[in-house]
Parts: sequence; C-alpha cells; structure tokens
Amino acid sequence: RLNRIVEINATDMYVVVEPGLTWAELWQELAKQGLRTTFWGPFSGIKATVGGSMSQNSASLGSGGFGVSADAVLSFDIVLAMEVIEHVSDVGMFLNRCAAMLKPGGMMVVSTLNRNWKSFALAIVGAEYVARLLPKGTHQYRDFIKPSELAKWLREAGLELEDVSGLMYEPWRNSARVVSRTDINYLACARKPG
Repeated sequence: RLNRIVEINATDMYVVVEPGLTWAELWQELAKQGLRTTFWGPFSGIKATVGGSMSQNSASLGSGGFGVSADAVLSFDIVLAMEVIEHVSDVGMFLNRCAAMLKPGGMMVVSTLNRNWKSFALAIVGAEYVARLLPKGTHQYRDFIKPSELAKWLREAGLELEDVSGLMYEPWRNSARVVSRTDINYLACARKPG
C-alpha cells in the first residue's frame, strides 16, 4: 500500500512519507511526539492519502494561511504524469514544476500520446467514437506530443532522459504492456541529476 512513515525529523521539522499514507495516520503519529503539520488534510477528508491530495494540488484545511499542501513539499522521489500532459495548457511550465519538486536523483515518468495518424486513428476515432472507451472530445490531436518534443521539454526542465518506450493497450485483455514502438502511446523516464 506504500503507506509508511519513513522518517519524522522533529529537529528540522520535516517528515518523509509514502504516498498511500492518510492524513489521519500522519496526524496520529505526529501527535505522539507533540508535533503537527500546518495542514489538516484536503477538504475531501482526513482519510484521503497524502500522495493523492498532493497529486491533485488539493486545497487543505490550513491552506488559507499556508497555501496548498503541495507547496510545502520539499521533494518527491518519483513524480508520475500519466496520460495528463496532453491535457495541460503549458507543457513546459508543467514539466518545470514537476522537475522542481523532484529530489536530486529523483525520477519522473511521463506517459502520453504521440502525434501522428496512427494515434489519431486509435486514440480519437477508435477509443472515443468507435469503441466508446472515452468520452467524445477527451483528446485533441493538436495536443498530442512527439517523443522528440517531450525530450526537449524534459531537458529544458533540467532532467536527463533515460528511456522512451512504447505502451500498447490491449482492450480485449483490459491491460497494457511496454513495447519498443512509440508510435501511439509511449512512456518517457527522466532523472534529475545529483
């Protein structure tokens, strides 16, 4: 479940947690040491996970005085941006923000759709209009990103590209697998130097 508290450092006032830990569990452990965070968890509830609320940039109880809880994060070991960047208005800014939150040596994994006729045929025509796996209008072809474009943005964000692999969805099995072809869906893995 990835729900452990890895470290509570009362001297330097930080905690290291895994993303599946709930705000309630964090509060209970901190209270045992007479400590607390500036946030009480997102408005969706104290039983929400820390990682979930960070990934959604949730407003938390405490946000009025301290901003959103994600702004209080020192760093992440891993940042996943899975099937999201083709929906972001400023991809460069988004990747810069993600890279800034990575600790030195941290890894970022991005999955998205390549921009070519095959991805248009399968992701838009096939998935949205024929198979109806996604609502019509979910994707806009102009927002698909070629691997070379993503590699450039990742480098501009200060990350080192380590791998680009294809991702093949098999709807008849309801599964996906990593492949060498990047012509439709693909994954990019990049590391922050240090």
